[in-house]
This record gives sequence, C-alpha cells and structure tokens, in this order.
Amino acid sequence: ITEISGGFATGKSQLCFQLSVNAQLDRSQGGLGGKVFYVDTEGTFSATRVGEMALAKDLDPNEILGNIFVARVLDSQHQTRIVQKINEMAKENNICLVIIDSIAAHFRTDYIGQDKIPERQQIIMQHASSLTNLAYVNDLAVVVTNQIVVKPDKISGGSEIQPALGEAWSHRPQTRIVLRKSPGNARVARLSDSPRHPEAEEVFYITDGGIRDKPIA
Repeated sequence: ITEISGGFATGKSQLCFQLSVNAQLDRSQGGLGGKVFYVDTEGTFSATRVGEMALAKDLDPNEILGNIFVARVLDSQHQTRIVQKINEMAKENNICLVIIDSIAAHFRTDYIGQDKIPERQQIIMQHASSLTNLAYVNDLAVVVTNQIVVKPDKISGGSEIQPALGEAWSHRPQTRIVLRKSPGNARVARLSDSPRHPEAEEVFYITDGGIRDKPIA
C-alpha cells in the first residue's frame, strides 16, 4: 500500500488521475500494462481531467477511460465491501492498480466521537488487511490518498500535522508520501516512510497536461 496524504489542493487526486493514465502504459514505457480500479469516496473523479492527461501523452482518451473501473462509494461499509468485488474481477480484467481516493473520508464521518474510535480502528485494520491481501494475491499496486489532521504535541505544547486514521493505520502503508503546496502550480512531495529509500523531497508541477517534473515552456 502506498499512501499519499496532504491538505486541500495539494494534488492528491491529480496524482491519482495521472497514475490512472500511466499505469496503462506498457512496462517498457514505465507503466504496468493493465487496467485501473478507482474507488471514489468523495466524488472527485474527473473523466474530463483524465482525458486531458491522456491527450497530453498522445493517447486515446476514450480508450484510457474505458480501462478505468470507477466505483462511487457512499459509506464506509460499501468501501470495505468493494475490496471483495475487486478481488473477484482483478485477474480476469487485468487490473494492475487500485486507487482509493480517499481512504479516510467515510471512516471519519461514520464513526464520530471518542466512544466510536475503538470500533473504527478495528474496521480500518480489517480494511487495511484486505487491501494488503488484494495486492499480494493479484500482484497489483494499491494507492490510497489520506487527509491530514493537526495533532497537539503534549511535550512542546505546539502541534504537528499528521495523516488521519491514527497510529494503528500508520503502520499499514509500506510507502508514505506527504504533499504540501508551493508557490504557483508547484507542489512538494516528501517521502516520509519507505522500506527501500531514505526520506527525500521532490518538487512537481500540476499543469494542463498533467503532473510534470518541471513546467513546460
């Protein structure tokens, strides 16, 4: 599981749209050569934007969009059940990438209050295990976006920004990337946790044609 977290308008969904296009490229082109299952929990999936990104790579937008299964889920129970549906259809449909945008939205609204936290954490951990099993059994990638929360620091008296869903969830993604805004259309991606790479930062840009390493003149 790869987690991409960040505040509002930091580029989480834009990255997911770009991944939905790039994953369909041949492996020789840096892609995965397969289809995508996009779990949309907040109504943010944009076929128009994905089409623009496809055109920027000289790809057929209709073909690219036809290879993306989109499920609009309306609550946390539906979100957890959809994983089984993906598991049933993954191999037959050559699904190589599963995106959940975002992992936290329904859990944070469906389980409000301190008394609900233990139940919420238990269901989130079951959901995380299902996603991990889905990835291993079907040899596919799982990318989730996450919201951020402000957590008080009892020692310093200040506060720090952390991905949502608490300590238990924090150990489930193998790779964690945190996004933040930079001037203009620039964004900064910080690799905060990875079993393969040290912490690092990179600047990327949100352009009309998609995600780019640097602005196109």
